[in-house]
Amino acid sequence: MLYSRFSPSLSPSLPPSLPPSLPRYGTDALRYSLVTGVTPGQDVPLSMEKVEANRNVATKRWNAGGFLVG
Repeated sequence: MLYSRFSPSLSPSLPPSLPPSLPRYGTDALRYSLVTGVTPGQDVPLSMEKVEANRNVATKRWNAGGFLVG
């Protein structure tokens, strides 16, 4: 189950209530935030601070990959 401070839980059966600022962080940051530090079956607390920090990590990895490739 995915939890947000904007709603008690985010589930497929309910209409989405994600914060409007989420698209500016990008999908890579969101994916990385959802899979890091969580074991299967565990609830996922989602905060914009975590997504923003993971956006910075994703950017660093993207830049390092570009540096290594060429």
